[in-house]
Amino acid sequence: MGRRNTIQRDLVLQAVITLDNHPTPEQVYECVIARFPKISKSTVYRNLNILCDLGALVKIPLPGAADRIDHNLTPHCHAVCRSCGGVFDVHTAAPFPTAPECGDFEIEDVRMIFTGFCANCKQKIISKEKN
Repeated sequence: MGRRNTIQRDLVLQAVITLDNHPTPEQVYECVIARFPKISKSTVYRNLNILCDLGALVKIPLPGAADRIDHNLTPHCHAVCRSCGGVFDVHTAAPFPTAPECGDFEIEDVRMIFTGFCANCKQKIISKEKN
């Protein structure tokens, strides 16, 4: 069953694209209300879920942190900074891994998340160690 496009859904999609930083749903909400102050948080969250269900956006679940939203639909991995929590795209020269055969279990998606430190946080760590 298809869903009709709405102004609210378009605002949510445009906010994710504009933010372009793997925003949390709360960050998307803040961006949307800046342009459309009367929209409710539940409307933004509901439309984020709908857009993810429709395949227009990708939800990146992060253990111990808020989900992130990605508008880049090409297969790629993500890296999460352990210090600042930033999420970054990881593009590899090797092909994206495919799902292994799991008997009667049908795998729908493969996600790889690397953890470490972004360049800014790594530099801060190095500076602290020198002092």
